Amino acid sequence: MNKIKAYTVIEMLVVMLISAVSIGITYTTYRIFANQYISYKRNSETIAQYVTLDRLLATDFLKADKVLKTSDGILVKMQTKEVNYKMNEEYVLRYDHSLIDTFRVGGVEFTYWWNGEQQHLPDRLIDQLKFESNYKEEKLEYVFLKKYGADAWMYEELLNNN
Repeated sequence: MNKIKAYTVIEMLVVMLISAVSIGITYTTYRIFANQYISYKRNSETIAQYVTLDRLLATDFLKADKVLKTSDGILVKMQTKEVNYKMNEEYVLRYDHSLIDTFRVGGVEFTYWWNGEQQHLPDRLIDQLKFESNYKEEKLEYVFLKKYGADAWMYEELLNNN
């Protein structure tokens, strides 16, 4: 009688068991790395929002001739253009001519200052903008300063006296 070379049922079960365990480990590892990547990407996008907003506000404050508080944000007046920021607790909109940037920085509290006093009235100069935000239970604080010449101080004094 000729013997046929073949695997026994027990050998096939052992191979299937080893394959199932290795596939399970591979899938679990993939899922862990995929979740880590998604979390990293979300964190990177959020941090990029804060960094970009910080950079743009700092640049606009530096180049500005005047920074005015508006009813819903600030207006940055430069020699060649105006940039309008609309600010609320969930996001900041930056209008620069026809471009609109949206920064989703949640839980933000803005304060506007002139000469060390908090400024509440619209259409008034500000020399300092502060905003605080919470990111992963960590408090982030940003401060932007604008230095003015004597003409701006005199303009603001005239507004205060009228």
